[in-house]
Amino acid sequence: MINRQSSQNITIEIYFNPYAFHESITKYQIENDGDWIKTKNGYMMREFGNYAILIYPILSQDNDIVMSLSEKLDNLDRFRESLMKPGNFKDSITLHVTENEITTSLDLDLQEIVGLSLVNDVISQKGVRFKENEDLTYVSVSIKRPLTSNSLSEYFSKIAYALKLYYKIREEQEDIALKTSLQFVNFL
Repeated sequence: MINRQSSQNITIEIYFNPYAFHESITKYQIENDGDWIKTKNGYMMREFGNYAILIYPILSQDNDIVMSLSEKLDNLDRFRESLMKPGNFKDSITLHVTENEITTSLDLDLQEIVGLSLVNDVISQKGVRFKENEDLTYVSVSIKRPLTSNSLSEYFSKIAYALKLYYKIREEQEDIALKTSLQFVNFL
């Protein structure tokens, strides 16, 4: 039977650079070494070659999140396309999982964008929304539990594409602001 531990907020950190992952875990004391390494600090982690996963708090092996992340995910390059670019380089992403959604953390430092409600009107039909908190924006994807490797992969893809959309909107807004300013500069 799959254990969902639905009342908890679970945090997943995905490291796209194994070296950064190793650097971040040097202070942890390993308590249990198996497929999922557990620490005395309340973390569990696993490496998959070109990426690593860190989860907290520690979950049982039959938890749907642990089971879903126990298989290698092939679509994480979509995150790399959006997050590992000059100007907004991130070699990891932190996600929060609840009973009905996965959200990005505020540490992505996504600034507010104009027209957010219009964007949400279009993308919400796919279960994706941009939300705001403390003058920052984050991505929220509606989910159904229990999770499977395939469904989690699909949800991660939605988040990666939403991030790509966010950065494209920011870029387009900056381009329009520059072009409009250049058109008006002679009138000033």
